[in-house]
Amino acid sequence: MKAITIFLAALIPLFSFGNDEKLIKSKINEVTIFTIGAQVSRDVKMTLVKGENTLAFEGLSPGLDEKSIQFFAEGDISILSLNYEIRYDEGTQARKLEAQTLSSKLKSLQEDIRTQNDVLVISKREEEVLLSNTDFDVWEGINTVELKQGLDLVRTRLTDIKQRQRKAKEQIDALNIERQKTLNSLSEMRIEDATPNGVLVVKVDAAAAGNSKGNISYVVADAGWEPYYDLRVEDISKPLKIEYKAKVYQKTGEDWGDVKITLSTGNPYESGRLPELDPWYLNFVNPGYYQQQTRPTTPQKGGVTGEFNGVVLDAKTAESIPFANVVLLDNYRRVISGATTDIDGKFKVSANSAVSLMEVSYVGYNKYTTGLNDRNRFQTIRLSESASQLEEVVITYEAPLMDREYTSEETIMERREISMAPNSVNANGGTNIRGARGEVHFIDGVKVRGSADIPSTAKFQISQNPVNLKFDVKTPYDIPSDGEPYKVAITEYEKEADYLYKAVPKLNEHAFLTASITDWEELNLMNGSACIYFEGTYLGETALNPKEAGDTLSISLGKDENIIVQREAVVSKEGSRVWSNRKEEKFHYEIKVRNNKTASLNLEIMDQFPISGNDEITVERVESSEGVVDDKSGKIVWKFKLEPKEEKKLDLKYNVRYPKGRTVNIR
Repeated sequence: MKAITIFLAALIPLFSFGNDEKLIKSKINEVTIFTIGAQVSRDVKMTLVKGENTLAFEGLSPGLDEKSIQFFAEGDISILSLNYEIRYDEGTQARKLEAQTLSSKLKSLQEDIRTQNDVLVISKREEEVLLSNTDFDVWEGINTVELKQGLDLVRTRLTDIKQRQRKAKEQIDALNIERQKTLNSLSEMRIEDATPNGVLVVKVDAAAAGNSKGNISYVVADAGWEPYYDLRVEDISKPLKIEYKAKVYQKTGEDWGDVKITLSTGNPYESGRLPELDPWYLNFVNPGYYQQQTRPTTPQKGGVTGEFNGVVLDAKTAESIPFANVVLLDNYRRVISGATTDIDGKFKVSANSAVSLMEVSYVGYNKYTTGLNDRNRFQTIRLSESASQLEEVVITYEAPLMDREYTSEETIMERREISMAPNSVNANGGTNIRGARGEVHFIDGVKVRGSADIPSTAKFQISQNPVNLKFDVKTPYDIPSDGEPYKVAITEYEKEADYLYKAVPKLNEHAFLTASITDWEELNLMNGSACIYFEGTYLGETALNPKEAGDTLSISLGKDENIIVQREAVVSKEGSRVWSNRKEEKFHYEIKVRNNKTASLNLEIMDQFPISGNDEITVERVESSEGVVDDKSGKIVWKFKLEPKEEKKLDLKYNVRYPKGRTVNIR
């Protein structure tokens, strides 16, 4: 038996599909979910006739990456061509044409309004020129007949100008009324059953008639997962319990029902190419040049909304680039909103629906694309000059009136979003869609909503290759295409930990419990947020950062109110002293620590001596209550053990001398 696997990107459609194609449904059997994106695998069954067959596999994600499509077929079969397309029913197509007609009409109305505004501007300029020539100095020296003729000409021209201005204003008012009617028609449109249907059309040549099995796989962008943890400490004498979980989401346009899931730490949208060092030539540059180039960032899962602003610069000269195009795109690379930079290269653009990418372009420069997240709402974009020479370029950007689904030939507004939109279209041409995400839990493969704890009953297998880590989930799951976070329990560990209470009373008069874990690498942890539960009580969230850990992973488990920490200034009887040209200030702080818990515990208290940053300022270290002092940084560390109800006092004293009449940042 011969098996054939082919990539869609390697083929070019060589024919037109006829009406004799066979529609075939397929079932998702496995999904590998990356930190951003997912690879979907579908099993297919085919009944073939001898010779050429045209097969249409429907129900695929409308937002898949066409370059990632792979098709596999068993048997003596030759694959002639593949073509991916998005289809709608006939009713939807009719509504789509109606929407396109309204959009074209709106574009024409806007052009007519601009034309009439130009007429107003020109006529006002003409009026200004005419009136500027009616000054007394201009008419001085001419006879009465000529003066009368001149005044008649001015009167006639002014009358004509005023009539044109009045007519232009009337036309602008009428056009604006018609424009608003068209906008209202667009906002009131409701496209029923407009869900796009991804279809892979495959033309094959079968050596013999019969049944065959195959597989289709592809990558989708609007999906992903992120790790999170529950950290539980029943008592500081017991091991730390780490519950490893994942938040999975997808909004790919296809529901994942009863499928096998694999969680991968890989990211197909990150470049796997090893960077290369180019020769570094030093030269003189203009002031303000910044050597570091702009680096694209990874888009936030699910997209972000709100306002983004920044500046666009020439990468070589650091000069601003005015009138550059800035466009915000969603995960399907649909234009959501856009703007152009001002004369200083600055821009401000907002999006009411989720966007994940920003594209910046300008004639003669390479297009720049970067991901969007909540941390990069201000962008400094540096465009590099394009190597190609442009003879004549016409740039047209038009913000869409509605959010649209794109096919290879035509566009159509999506019913779900329009039906949820308000009765008006915003200034950016998009619709405002409001909603809220809940959280969904799985217990033994069954979806449960709420914040209840999730028992880790599902079976997992962890595998590792030289590139990334995979968690193979043995229990099938249901994850609908709704964009909500679904919680999946991966596994749980119990690790012996060294518990230590730490406090920095100068900054915060609370003791924080920390846990230090060795041999943590075997846990396969990733950076993520963690919920803290101490002695059965929820204490808030912390962050797990194994990427920054060394041999020991230190975790902050929150503050403990049963440990009292106070730092108070003690007024010195000696006070400050002043000499002829020097001043001395004395400082004394008393730190009190009390253990109100029923068990003994270890503590680490940190404070500091000030460090002189000027030769005219001297610091005398007087008292540190046997704390360990780092001479270079001035930091002081006290480590001790406190029994239940025990209290300990620490003294910190130092003197500061500096020139009389000068101010020092002592406090």
